[in-house]
Amino acid sequence: MNLPLLKMLVFEFVCGGGWYRYPNFGSPVEALNESMLREGAAMLDAVVKKRLEQLNNEALLLVPIDSLLLSEIEFNDSFLFNGLLNAKPLFQWSDDHRVQLLPVDSHAKLNGVLEMDLKNCDSAIVIAPEIENALFDFTQQVESSGVKLLSPNSEVVAIGSDKWLTYRHLGKYKIPTPETFLGSDSIRDLKGRYVVKPRFGAGSMDVKKIHSNDLIACGVDSNWVIQPLVEGIPASIAVECEQESGRKLMFPLMRQVFSSDSFHYLSSEKINDNHLRIRAEGLLKRVVATLPEFNGYLGIDIVLGTCSDLDYVIEINPRYTSSFCFV
Repeated sequence: MNLPLLKMLVFEFVCGGGWYRYPNFGSPVEALNESMLREGAAMLDAVVKKRLEQLNNEALLLVPIDSLLLSEIEFNDSFLFNGLLNAKPLFQWSDDHRVQLLPVDSHAKLNGVLEMDLKNCDSAIVIAPEIENALFDFTQQVESSGVKLLSPNSEVVAIGSDKWLTYRHLGKYKIPTPETFLGSDSIRDLKGRYVVKPRFGAGSMDVKKIHSNDLIACGVDSNWVIQPLVEGIPASIAVECEQESGRKLMFPLMRQVFSSDSFHYLSSEKINDNHLRIRAEGLLKRVVATLPEFNGYLGIDIVLGTCSDLDYVIEINPRYTSSFCFV
């Protein structure tokens, strides 16, 4: 007897044509978006390969893919193979009989994929940036379709996408996090070195180190948050949750590697120190306990200090992150 074919949609914003709905991002093949494309492609590649390992032959992954990206890959074999994130060829699964690529070449086509094709699926995973609330938007669209969401739900996404709301949430549950100011707050009395970042941001885009003397000249408004620069080991740790079974799979603790002069993300490497891992897992478990129940992968960015009293949660990432590519 043939088993019913299980279908899963895996939507990654950059490779999947998300910019047709959010044109401010620009085409993924534009030079300015090279870093964003490399990270998005690496995450999509890692997630699809992981899902194929878990699924049997009676399954089909539907993967939206920007037609511009397909054309670029066809004429430039090395297009996605540059940089630390992509040290090996990507998308080798594209010829797997369990994968169906869904070309996207317009806003209307993207909507069609996320309406008609999605309705034929049993489950879906959303990977998108928090910028312009895109992650919340696409997550909510999957929820409204009634398809089972295998990534965090919109309640969790809302908390993690807004860095000001993240700060207030962590403070409410007394989870250590740097004091955070909205750009519109009075900042004249702040002294020292600070980090300025978009209130709705992703990765390290537009994140800047700045001295308090230059904060006013920066002209930030309520779309930005300001945090003191915290010293320590920048790291991330993640968990994958399954609501029905209550299963929680903890991922390794990863050190985040940035460029020397900025917060430009380069790569991640595993931290083998058991004491640091226990401290990081403790922070992650505390964060997860405060959130509504959810399915899928969620990570936190943290800074590990010289002792546990100086450990801080910096951000909640309610989606797959670049660190997943190195696990």
